[in-house]
This record gives sequence, structure tokens and C-alpha cells, in this order.
Amino acid sequence: MRIEDIVGYMAVFFGILGSRGLYRQASVIWSNKSAQSVSGTWVITFLAMFTAFLIYGSQQGSFPMKFQGWLRVAFSLPVTIGFFYYGNKSKKDWVLLCAYAILLSGMSFKAFSPLLFTTFSFLGVWSSFVQAYTIKQNRSRGKVAVELQIIYLLAIICWLVYGFVRKDVPLIAVSVGFTLSYSSTIIMWFRYP
Repeated sequence: MRIEDIVGYMAVFFGILGSRGLYRQASVIWSNKSAQSVSGTWVITFLAMFTAFLIYGSQQGSFPMKFQGWLRVAFSLPVTIGFFYYGNKSKKDWVLLCAYAILLSGMSFKAFSPLLFTTFSFLGVWSSFVQAYTIKQNRSRGKVAVELQIIYLLAIICWLVYGFVRKDVPLIAVSVGFTLSYSSTIIMWFRYP
């Protein structure tokens, strides 16, 4: 078995754990009927990013990326629906959702797919920083599930190694950005009980 396969399957394992974290986040929103301190930008961007991950992984023939995409889209939907049902959604959130849907349709053109995958991934990094900022601004962690952030941090470390093994520069760059953003959210979560 190649090292790429081993690291890929570790990423799949953390994808499963990350989905458990998404399930936990959805449960917190739905059971409390509240999405307090949950960033709409984060929720919407992650749904779009995981969809981009699925499309790009399919085009690249990467089982771990396809699996991660399918799994995370399936578990991101209840979080997104819960946010729109119970959260403090704004016109900006609806515009963002529509804009991402239009951009995702551009990934059907293989020539644009790597660029759009990288764009959505960096938007995911940005939205993770927005989540940390939302906690800081509200001075409350609200209904943000720290388990999700910790699992994502562990998962992204696997993706960083996977990127190095595959020599995939966009995946490496995105993984470094996510490591910083998840760490920031975890720090804010512990700082503002």
C-alpha cells in the first residue's frame, strides 16, 4: 500500500469523525432551536466548499476527496437548514448562498475547476476566521460545537500530509490556512464561555 493511500484513508477516517462533529453541531442548533453565535458565512461557505471538494475530487479521481465531499455535504445540509430556520440570517446570507450556487455551476467546466476549488477552499479558510471573529464579537461561544472544530483541525493535518504526498500545492496552502483558522476558533471558544 502506498503512503498516499494510507494518508488518504486517514483523511477518510477524519472525514467520518468530522461528519460526527457536523451532526453534533446540527443537533445543538435543532435541539436548542437556536443558532446563536453560529456564523451564517461559515455555514454557507462550508456547504459550498464541500460541494466543490466533491466535484474536484471526482474530476481528479481521488477517492478520499470524493468520499469527504459526499459525506460532508450530507452532514452540512442539516446544519445549513438549521441555521436558516433558527439563525439570524440576513439578506447577505441569501445573496452568498445564490452566488456560491452560480460559482459551483462553473466547476462543470474542467478548465475552471482547479481555480474554483482553490477559491472555495480559501473562502472556507476565510469563513473559519469569521466564525472565530463571531465568537469574539459576541463574547460568547453560543451554540458553536468545539468538538467539530477540534476534529476538523485533526482532519486538516491529515489533508496537509496528503497534499505533501500528492505534491498538491493548492491543497497544502489551504491546509495551512485551515490549521490557523481552526486553531483561532478553538482559542476563542475556550476564551469566551
